[in-house]
Amino acid sequence: MVPASLPNARIGEETACRLLDAEEEIRSLCGEVLERYEETTLVYRLVNKLGSVLGEEAIAGTVLEDAARVLGADSAEIWLQGEDHLELVAAVPSFPARPVVERPGPCKAVLEGRPWIQESAEGMAPEIAVPIPGSTGEPIGAMVLIGRADKRNYRTGEMKLLTALATMLSAFIRNHRLAAKARLADSRAREQEIARQVYLGLLPERDPEFEGLAISGACISADTVGGDYYGYHPLPDGGLGVAMADVTGHGIGAAMYMAAAKGVFQAESRRVISPSDLLRRANEALESDFSRSDMFATAFFAHFKPGSDRFEYALGGHNPPILIRTSGRVEMLDRGGIALGILPDVQYEETSCRVEAGDTLVVYTDGLPEARDEDRTFYGLDRLKRLSVLHRTADADELRDRILDDLMAHTGGRSPSDDVTLIVIRFTGGPAPKGGTDA
Repeated sequence: MVPASLPNARIGEETACRLLDAEEEIRSLCGEVLERYEETTLVYRLVNKLGSVLGEEAIAGTVLEDAARVLGADSAEIWLQGEDHLELVAAVPSFPARPVVERPGPCKAVLEGRPWIQESAEGMAPEIAVPIPGSTGEPIGAMVLIGRADKRNYRTGEMKLLTALATMLSAFIRNHRLAAKARLADSRAREQEIARQVYLGLLPERDPEFEGLAISGACISADTVGGDYYGYHPLPDGGLGVAMADVTGHGIGAAMYMAAAKGVFQAESRRVISPSDLLRRANEALESDFSRSDMFATAFFAHFKPGSDRFEYALGGHNPPILIRTSGRVEMLDRGGIALGILPDVQYEETSCRVEAGDTLVVYTDGLPEARDEDRTFYGLDRLKRLSVLHRTADADELRDRILDDLMAHTGGRSPSDDVTLIVIRFTGGPAPKGGTDA
């Protein structure tokens, strides 16, 4: 006979098996829930950590370490697009000692713009690469996980997590790059403002008061700083030296050479009154540094004596100043030598010019006649001469302003493509107002 208790035993055995299966399923579900929980909290942890991480490589390394740990990868890499190839910017556990070459996984992920997966096989570890998206959707790199301790393949859920991490990483990298650009722009703006203040400090604060002359000068830079210079220098005999120079180019580089030219003019005018001697000495001082940098400077220097009806001038490759007589006749002061800084041992010609009360001298750099309108038409020397003749009875300030206003009308109010410097000297024949000469 079969014991009556047998069916009950079988029922108990089956129940125990079902309980064991349920327990195993619960354990598996709990493990999966914990795994998903850790993956979910990973994003939040990373957001908090990345807020205090500086540097593109440090950001990439922080994301990569946590991703490799949570997903159980043997190793991991982040590649970012360089100028013409992918560059390894972060690696776990560390950068390899051997030379780094592009891997097929990240290359395909970047080129195709979608995840790439390699399943585990004989001699091949499981591997996954997901693209790191850029602001326009084009990948800027790839995140790669290589191998797993349990040899499991990477699943769809893990691919989604890694894709989310790559998207988050992309946002932090873009923000870092934008912040770096903003810091650089701010730094450059501060440097430009400092350079502008230094440059303005090299130009006269005001025009001089000198017997027999009314003088008005101005300089408009193509950039924040320029390569044009004009200045007024007291001379040893009580005269006034008026200088103008135009260094090739514009911007900070030209301004540095302009500062050197000003320093030479200031130093030499304390002991030299002859314009030709001063240009010769200036060329000797500047030629070595200028020629090494393929730079040169055109120059004008004039010597005015108090109440005199004559002045002396010398040119070094500079645009010929315009002398407008009271009658309206125009004379171009075009006798001179080559620009400063090109050749050593240059002798400069000096010219003496007689003037009368009411005559006007207009000195300028080439940025004025060479300024263009929207049709690329030059302002031109003829236009400058006509305007100067038309307003030859105006005082120095008024003529200067009329010329600059006419120049702006020609260019449509746009900034000049080259520095523009202008000095208007009107010969009054009378005594100077109270004050003195300002260097």
